[in-house]
Amino acid sequence: MINSLIKKTFRSWGFDIRRIGTMPFGVDYCADIRYCLDGKTLDIVFDVGANNGQTALHIAREFPQSQIYAFEPVPDTYQQLQKNTSELSNINLVNQALSDFVGESTFYISSNSLLSSLCPEETNSIKANAKVSVNTVDNFCEVNNINKISLLKTDTEGFDLKVVQGAKNNIKNKCIDFIYTECRFFNRNISSDFIDMIYYLNENDYALVCIYTEAVDNFGFVFGNALFKVIDKDQKPSRFSWSPFGKPVNWT
Repeated sequence: MINSLIKKTFRSWGFDIRRIGTMPFGVDYCADIRYCLDGKTLDIVFDVGANNGQTALHIAREFPQSQIYAFEPVPDTYQQLQKNTSELSNINLVNQALSDFVGESTFYISSNSLLSSLCPEETNSIKANAKVSVNTVDNFCEVNNINKISLLKTDTEGFDLKVVQGAKNNIKNKCIDFIYTECRFFNRNISSDFIDMIYYLNENDYALVCIYTEAVDNFGFVFGNALFKVIDKDQKPSRFSWSPFGKPVNWT
């Protein structure tokens, strides 16, 4: 009764209390990645759609040894990104959008910077357009001599599959360990939904680890994020856990 009262009290204050070993996968993506790393390091991170640096700063705190490349094409948002990350030498800023082609494109800027996109159908309250430089993961890696990406994170409001397809050579060669991408369960004009993403990645030996639901309406799942991990199909499952903080159990 005391435990129940404590939990109820903290929930009324906006907090949830549970034993850390019972927290399931699909809540904290950094904890889930750390579990899957199994003692290895997270070295090179691509934060595509970096916005003001929210994700880059969070990953820098969770994995301070990582080198993060933060991609943000909108000039005003990029300036804010520079300001927010100026004290961290392991965050490298790139004033570009990423997609499945190299060149230039119109970027649709929303009054809410989180919703700005290369996809006009995904941009609410468009206040301006801007011509931005567009690159691909593959080309950026080739030019900058990057041979391995530990984590490719993409949150591009409608262009996530195209960002992933722009990394097709790295994906084919299994040079990306984890992909953390925004997803939805309905089709959009330019982008694709979760179903298309999972088919594309499964064909290239990437398995789904977790879904992180961010919004649900009366039709169900609206949007969230999904974490994928590259796998070796010749290997057999060897360890599992009910929680990223739990003790792993070996199949053998």
